[in-house]
Formats: sequence, structure tokens, C-alpha cells
Amino acid sequence: MRKISFALLAGIVLCSCGEKETIDNEKPSFKSVKINTVEQINATTETEVVTNEEFKIDIDVADNIDLSQLKVEIHENFDGHNHAKIAVLDTFAFNEIHTITGKNATKSLNIWTNTTDIANGDYHLELQVLDKSGNSTEYVVPFEITTP
Repeated sequence: MRKISFALLAGIVLCSCGEKETIDNEKPSFKSVKINTVEQINATTETEVVTNEEFKIDIDVADNIDLSQLKVEIHENFDGHNHAKIAVLDTFAFNEIHTITGKNATKSLNIWTNTTDIANGDYHLELQVLDKSGNSTEYVVPFEITTP
């Protein structure tokens, strides 16, 4: 009886030790960020977007285990984020959150600036990618909206 109890106990211990939980401390990364096919990561010049036209944003992200979410936000940066300047025209703003999964994900967005009444000037494309463990990485792309 003792041999059976010992064998049963040893089997339970071995089975419970078989799987280790993976601790994910690694942040996800941006592999590529493009506005109208122009790469923005480490870009040396600011991209221009024209009012009343559609522009495309392509985002490639990666994680060592599993991605969760991609946040895309666009807002004005007329005064270096003091937000003290009062614009005569409306400023352009955009905010979306997308669910993403897997180790690699690509998101393409077509954004329409839908009017010529948008204030020209400096804007920020702010991106945040989050993995399933809650690790996140942010990337900010400055760009300019102009009237043709």
C-alpha cells in the first residue's frame, strides 16, 4: 500500500511541475510605420498630408509572445503641446483602438481629412502597442497638414 501511495504522490508532483508559466517582460515593438508609403521610423524629414484628401497609415508591430491592442491617435501640435493657441479653423483629430493578436500584426488605415476647413500646421500621430501581458511601447510621428 505504501508503494502505491508513494507512486501516486510522485506522479502528482511530477505532473504539477511539468508546465512552467512564461513571464513576459519584453515590450512589443514597432517594425515599420508609414504615412503614404514613406517610412517614419528614424525619418529625417516631416511628412506632409494635404487637407480634403485621403492619406494612408501602415503600421507593423511585433511581440515575443502575443499582441493585444494598437491605439492610433492624431492631434494638433501647434505650440509644442502647450495647447494655448486658438485656431480659427477646426483642428483635425482621430482616435481608434484596434484588437490585434499573434506575434506579428499589420494594420492599414485610410484616413480622410474630409474638409478644407482643417487648420494647417503641425500634428502628431501617436501610436501605442500593447501585448497580452500589459507591456507597452509608444511611438510619436510628427507630420504636417497643409492646404494645396
